[in-house]
Amino acid sequence: MKPANIHKWPRRYSEIVQIQESFLAPKADLYGSVSDSGLVLGIECAFRESSHRVYCAAVLFRYPVLTEIERSLVSAEIPFPRNPEISSFREGQVITQALDKIEAHPDLIMVHGEGISGINGIGIATHLGIMYDIPTIGCSRKIPPAEKPRVRRQKHSQSKVVRDSREIGVALRAKEGVKSIYIYLLDTRSVWMIQHNW
Repeated sequence: MKPANIHKWPRRYSEIVQIQESFLAPKADLYGSVSDSGLVLGIECAFRESSHRVYCAAVLFRYPVLTEIERSLVSAEIPFPRNPEISSFREGQVITQALDKIEAHPDLIMVHGEGISGINGIGIATHLGIMYDIPTIGCSRKIPPAEKPRVRRQKHSQSKVVRDSREIGVALRAKEGVKSIYIYLLDTRSVWMIQHNW
């Protein structure tokens, strides 16, 4: 996979802010579409701060049968210290290295992290969605208390996540008796897919 929209990976905080404001923010699109061939790319990163390493796993599978098509594992040096304002730049570069090894083109990306709910509206899901021009869902374990919706305890129960009267994601109870997961969107049709085909 190669990015459709490329930017240089910065070395200074000021360069990050410039990329967020002039390159990423103007390209955010909440009204794209998702094709139905069923190729979904899942991405997860893990940090080992003691050794200054970040590890990325990317797995492409076919939905809904969950057949694995491709996988990629990459590690790299952490480029920036921990800072919520630049979180997508801490893992973005290693993710692109992992995606370079994926040959097929997914219809949808799911990544552990925030999307438009992130600071400045540019979480890792937003960042990847813009770079690869692919609808992207960010899955998070945390949510601001003011936005936390009530979700019934039954399996597959869900509720909208709303900010400033705008739907920004879905809270989903994947199994009965477990905490909800919060799925933020870059593409509103991604939430439709979750609601109707989960």
